[in-house]
Amino acid sequence: MATIKERDHKGTQQSTYTIRSTHKDRVWQSSVWSIDPIPATSVYRAAQVLQEEERFFWQTNDRSLTMVGFGAAFTIAPEHKYLSRFSSVEQQWKRFIGKVDTSVLPYGTGPLLFGGFSFFEEPSSNDAWQTFGAASFIVPKFMYTESDGKAYWTETVVAPTELLQHHIQDQDELSVKCWSTLVNREEKKDLPHLVQEENPCGEEWKSVVKRATNAMEEGNFNKVVLAREQQLTFSDNMDVATVLRNLSEEQQNSFVFSYAKGDHSFMGATPERLIRKNGNRVYSHAIAGTMPRGETLQGDFQLGDWLLQDVKNGQEHAYVVELIQSVFESLCEDVVVAESPSLLKMKHVQHLHTPIQGTVTDSATLLPFVEKLHPTPALGGSPRPEALQFIREHEPLDRGWYAGPIGWVDMNGNGEFVVAIRSARINRNEAVLYAGCGIVSDSTPVEEWDETLVKLKPMRTSLGVGGDLRGE
Repeated sequence: MATIKERDHKGTQQSTYTIRSTHKDRVWQSSVWSIDPIPATSVYRAAQVLQEEERFFWQTNDRSLTMVGFGAAFTIAPEHKYLSRFSSVEQQWKRFIGKVDTSVLPYGTGPLLFGGFSFFEEPSSNDAWQTFGAASFIVPKFMYTESDGKAYWTETVVAPTELLQHHIQDQDELSVKCWSTLVNREEKKDLPHLVQEENPCGEEWKSVVKRATNAMEEGNFNKVVLAREQQLTFSDNMDVATVLRNLSEEQQNSFVFSYAKGDHSFMGATPERLIRKNGNRVYSHAIAGTMPRGETLQGDFQLGDWLLQDVKNGQEHAYVVELIQSVFESLCEDVVVAESPSLLKMKHVQHLHTPIQGTVTDSATLLPFVEKLHPTPALGGSPRPEALQFIREHEPLDRGWYAGPIGWVDMNGNGEFVVAIRSARINRNEAVLYAGCGIVSDSTPVEEWDETLVKLKPMRTSLGVGGDLRGE
């Protein structure tokens, strides 16, 4: 059972809504208020000051939606060994929300599930990645949303029925602390300086690229995506709120994301949307094929034109288009694919880009699309089973959540997931940066290594690391 009613709240511009529903032997209640817009990274900093264990940041590539959430009112992780992790999360979310229509709420508000999935389902060998698990999601206690210029504050409480009012009072006290922290906010802090930089497994990675091209010549697969890492150590703990602010300012055409559990933060600025659903419309795009930006307008045009004509990049891009189109055709009533790729120009690189969209039934939800799309050939390879097996056997790192789906879903099955590339895992004064590139039969190890250097630039710049990137 669920109810929606108007409620007033001190210090807000106008009343909005309170939603309440029963989940097993507990009740959840979520209230949304209109507020004046504030810097989203300041909200994130307040969460850091309050030492909330779970924190997230989300910003779309067109900056039409920004969300910051912290505190876990409810958590979801895979629990059923007979279901996929995607289906397990989907079932738990449906049980939690019950039968309630929140379509009256502003987009991106109310009880919202945020989190992500690791690239592979198998348990991680890295202790830091084990903190995140194969999948991890939260319904935040507090959430700031800025949608199309309007701002909202959401508070969600989950408690046994008889203790609900007591929990609401406790949360109100924490809310007051949060807002007092925001009043005395610092917009940006100086970042610590770099003291050590390592590119582990450089020569091994290049040898794996050669091994991959040999396997393709033997007909084992058509493409494989290989990732590598760069390890940075700083003089002091990194301020994640400042890094997020830098990413937001510098990577204007990218989705900016961060998900933190304790001292571990996974964050990045990715150009790649996996899937977006709003009502009965779903949207994705194929991004594969990369060139650096030119130093002059003419040089940039020439590099872009070369990318559009290049057979290797065109082939790599076509694999991604084919996979997304086939998934859409299996789940949608109609599918529209752009006739030819265009150029998606980022700050440091440009990509081949093909938009894809479709129409679904009213009962369709987001997570089945995530399950079928992940990983696209842009992050795994083609054919998928053979490429993924090669990665498992030969790639010299534990991907963890790198290149996995990360995003959010609301109570009506709407939301958005992106592919977590151009990313880094930060723990106190250490950062591990990740980059990958698609390997096809005529790839060369040195050229692919150089491509990873370009893809590392967004995170390096946002971490305050200047100068040229070291090779091996």
